[in-house]
Amino acid sequence: MIPSKESNRAQQIKEKSFSKIMEEYTSEISSLRNRSDYSSVYEPFLMALQNSVDVQNWHKAYIRPVIGTVCVQAPVELFHAAGLQPFRFCAGSFVAQRLIPSRTPVLMCPMLKSSMGLLQLYGEANVLESCVIPTTCDWVVKFPEMSKGYFSELFFLELPHTKKEEYSRKK
Repeated sequence: MIPSKESNRAQQIKEKSFSKIMEEYTSEISSLRNRSDYSSVYEPFLMALQNSVDVQNWHKAYIRPVIGTVCVQAPVELFHAAGLQPFRFCAGSFVAQRLIPSRTPVLMCPMLKSSMGLLQLYGEANVLESCVIPTTCDWVVKFPEMSKGYFSELFFLELPHTKKEEYSRKK
């Protein structure tokens, strides 16, 4: 079967976007390494950031099942306690946000726009079967509707919106 012009174009856009995202993160990591206050203790975190871009290869470094999450508010301790390896979408990518402008509202949270762009970019990888969504803001609560078809399982993690109050800290 001969690929259509549209599917060829879509593939070219994905490849170009992936390349630009890699450039974006490589540049940021280089900038962090060149800072005067840089310490080698940050290196594992920079490598995790760099590897988080390539979901197809990143998961191979772990024995535990990989589960996706979109928000830094999700407590990674819970994932580790459950025997899971969390994969936080690299939601700081400006390039990834541009992959899905027609599918998202203009004023949508940039973190989720980036996550949605990366889901579109990596949707064919079929590495992430599950995702945990912490209910930290209104946009995150809408994420399951927008990400339909990308995950076989999607879980909500009820978290308080602030940690200042006694009730929130206990929860």
